Amino acid sequence: MGTRALAAVALFSLAACSAPAPRTLTAGDALPAEWKPADVDSGVALLWVFRTRDCLSCEEVDEHLRRVQREFGASVAIVAVHVGNARDATVPRSFFASRRVALARQVRHTPREFRRTFGDVTLPAVLVASGSRIVWSSAGPASSALTPHRLDGVLRRHVGGSESVAPEHAAGNKSQR
Repeated sequence: MGTRALAAVALFSLAACSAPAPRTLTAGDALPAEWKPADVDSGVALLWVFRTRDCLSCEEVDEHLRRVQREFGASVAIVAVHVGNARDATVPRSFFASRRVALARQVRHTPREFRRTFGDVTLPAVLVASGSRIVWSSAGPASSALTPHRLDGVLRRHVGGSESVAPEHAAGNKSQR
């Protein structure tokens, strides 16, 4: 076999064995099907994607979740996406129970599984989804600080149904302060 043939075989082998490009968690992306809450009239969900240790240190998101639950009620489903090992599964359950946050869905991914699927997403991340699309995200290159005013503005636009499901890039939300 010549050098060119060996190079072609090596290139083909690398292409066949390489992993697909990771999905992202930015505005406009499809919401992973296993994260979509069922039985939400408005089709709007607030998702918190977090590691086990974030349950112990992230009081800001904790307050946002409780405030959204209080202000929007059943119009906004709250979904917890835990990135942690099975042995840590009781930590988020206890966290949400002690704070009386009613979850529409709780999903767990191992850190390896999450990294393989989504790459190096900075966690914790807060997402707003409408239907099957992410319409706002605190993750990714266009992220911005999570503020109650910004988050509530995005939720109101989508819960009311007056806006289309066009993605709202977090960087573009800076005018909503």
